[in-house]
Amino acid sequence: MTHNSATPVLRNSFAVPDTTGAARSRPDFRTAAFVAERILLTAIVLFLALATVDAFGQGISATLVGTVKDPSGALVPSATVTVTNTATGLKQTATVNGAAEFRIGNLAVGSYVLTVEATGFQKYAESGILLTVDQTLNIDVVLTLGTQVQTVNVTGAPPVVNTSTSEVGRTIEPTEIVGLPLVNRNANTEISLTPGVQSNSASPTNSNSPNFVSGLPSTDVVVNGSIDAGVPSVSYYLDGGINMTSYRNYGNQLPNPDAIEEFRVETSNFSAAYGRMSGAVVTALTHSGTDQFHGSLFEFLRNTDLNATPWNSTLNAPYHRNQFGGTFGGPIRHQKSFLFFSYGGLRQSTGTFLNGAVVPRLNVRETSLEPACCRWIPPPASPMTTTACPDGFLRPTWTLQPSISFPASRFRTARITRGPATSLPDRQ
Repeated sequence: MTHNSATPVLRNSFAVPDTTGAARSRPDFRTAAFVAERILLTAIVLFLALATVDAFGQGISATLVGTVKDPSGALVPSATVTVTNTATGLKQTATVNGAAEFRIGNLAVGSYVLTVEATGFQKYAESGILLTVDQTLNIDVVLTLGTQVQTVNVTGAPPVVNTSTSEVGRTIEPTEIVGLPLVNRNANTEISLTPGVQSNSASPTNSNSPNFVSGLPSTDVVVNGSIDAGVPSVSYYLDGGINMTSYRNYGNQLPNPDAIEEFRVETSNFSAAYGRMSGAVVTALTHSGTDQFHGSLFEFLRNTDLNATPWNSTLNAPYHRNQFGGTFGGPIRHQKSFLFFSYGGLRQSTGTFLNGAVVPRLNVRETSLEPACCRWIPPPASPMTTTACPDGFLRPTWTLQPSISFPASRFRTARITRGPATSLPDRQ
């Protein structure tokens, strides 16, 4: 009987010869590195997930609260409340408490349908509920007696007066962001629409627009008598995260207006969750994908030929500005996950007319450079070498090497814009 034994294959080790001639196996440390890489990647994903959940609850979501009663005003403690986002189809359900009150938080900004069901009552459905950023909306529901197969549809808009919280502010809605003219396509300009805003560096009427104190375009807003004084008093948030420069705490630029869902400016009595600045809070929210694919393209052109000639000039300075880009969004998984992409580009070319040029003297144009003056010094003259000028001033002088000269042909004629070639005068 013969016995065949297979030689085992060592996949995670390799042989290393030693001085004795035997073969030793050493473990492959690539396996350990792979495990460490997986652990690090998992930690990063968990950190981002937790940060996203925390940010989503801080200023970029909305909350729906209310009470469920019957026609006589009695509480209905057995009702079930469901809210459905009309754009994404996502649903959240809650059961009222013993006081027939419900509270559904962390709702994404958008349009919703509210349904309420209870045994012995007709189904209640209210559409057209628009939730804005950092809003707490109160809706009191009155159920009608009947069977659950019957439905009471309510299409009236909910009250616009905030009866749930005490903050004072204004929401800049999508129709305003897209519909109102923005000269430089900077959405921060519309912060000025909020009552109480006294100064806004992003406004085209401001002589300091844009603000480049921090080295980059930024936004400085003064609200309700607050001052800058080197430390601004307004907090800026984008999608729940801090959107401020590290220098002087100015507001960073927002994405292009086509990518912004809306933003809110709260000027007084805002939530204690905003603990940075006391003047105001500006919270911007970008678009998110929906359950349908949507996209847009835009191009904004400003050109010299389209600009009017200034009143004190006969020519237009060269100006070519193109702002372009697009957006795209849609579902990744139906009613589960979504994507949104935005791009904005800027190409600008400008020119400035310079005047006050001095025609060189004849001996400079034909031979070599003469002694020149670098600045004006009134008499008495300083100890340095000076030259008396015809106007009575003494100026310090410096002498160039006589070998430095320019061909006379370079100074004979000068071409004036939109005019013929003209001979230069021989200024002595």
